[in-house]
Amino acid sequence: MFFFITSLIVFIIILGLELYNFFRRFILRLTLWLTGQMPWNITRFLDYCTERLILQRVGDRYRFIHRLVQEHFANLEIQKE
Repeated sequence: MFFFITSLIVFIIILGLELYNFFRRFILRLTLWLTGQMPWNITRFLDYCTERLILQRVGDRYRFIHRLVQEHFANLEIQKE
């Protein structure tokens, strides 16, 4: 009985953390989409860039193909507002 209750508590905690992370990502994605800073269907956009040889898909990640573009974004300073 103790093992069941402990397992249930751990399950509820993990489920709560996962839901919290899901809603955080959803709110971020919604905010970026509403402000026009990111398309809603980001996967389709990234695939479009891959087809046009702007990006290269490496596993489940994307990277810029051209060295000049990589260096440009690497040298940008992050603006603090």
